[in-house]
Parts: sequence; structure tokens; C-alpha cells
Amino acid sequence: MSHVSKIVVTVLLLAVALAAGGQGADVSFEEVCVPAKALRLASRDLGSVAVLAWHRGEPRHLPWRVAAVEMDVIPLVNVTDVDRYAFRSHVLPPRLEDNTLVCISLPDRPERPPARAKRGGEVYEIKGRYVVISNRDPLDPPPAPVVAPRPSAVEVRKVGRVDAVEEAPLQAQ
Repeated sequence: MSHVSKIVVTVLLLAVALAAGGQGADVSFEEVCVPAKALRLASRDLGSVAVLAWHRGEPRHLPWRVAAVEMDVIPLVNVTDVDRYAFRSHVLPPRLEDNTLVCISLPDRPERPPARAKRGGEVYEIKGRYVVISNRDPLDPPPAPVVAPRPSAVEVRKVGRVDAVEEAPLQAQ
């Protein structure tokens, strides 16, 4: 058997194993952009927010983006010729304002979050899908900036809360 044939057979076996094991891509996403005030995020620091959905009984991070603000950048390379080196850039705002657009990638089949879980937060329904706005843990991914997002014509409803519960510490036996 040639080297190329072995690679093809290996790739095919891997694809069959992933499909049979249910490990393939079984979730698709749709991005919606809503004002921060609809999610009660106005005046919150971006570093304090996490966006979650429940999938297979566990909280999962959702990709989210925030409308970037434009700013002038002036590198300190030549003080006498500033215009030559200055440029415009986009960065995340330090805080969310009422009209700042927050874009969330909604999974197609999220579960309704439980009333009590390891991660707590406010539950919102957007386009019939549940999203939890939670306090950010150090390992939660931050938002990415997006330039000139367009608002989505969707209804956002606060539908509940997930209360955070402490896990019992492991006991030696």
C-alpha cells in the first residue's frame, strides 16, 4: 500500500469514527447584535462579563463581540513628523454604554439553563434561545472588537436567573 493510500485510509477511518462517536460539528451559530441596555450591561466593564449557554448539561462560553471605538494612534517614533506616522485604529471600549452593540453567536439548540448551577447569572431569551450573562471568571474568553456592527431586529426578554451554587469540596475517605 502506498504512502498516499495509507493517509487516505487513515483520514477516512478518522472521519467515520468522529461521525459515529457524535463528535462532529453538531452545533451551528447565528450572530445577533443587540444594544447593551437590552441585556442590562450598560456601564459594566468588559472584563467583568461572560456570555454562556447550556449545552449537554454544562455551561459553554459563547463567542461574543462588542462594537469597537475608533481612536488615533500616534507612535512615539518622530516628534517632528507626527502626521506621517499617526493612524486610526479600533479598540474595545472601556465600559459598555446603553447604545453599544453587543454581538452574540447564538447556538441553534441551547438548553434552558437550570435554576441552580456552578455558574450563575441572568437568563435572557433571544430568538427563542437562552443566553446567560454571568460574572466573568479568569479563564473566560474576553469579547472581540467588531467594527460597525448592524443591530438585529430581535426581541430580548429577561426570563429568569441561574443561582450559583458552591460545589462541595472533595472529602478524604
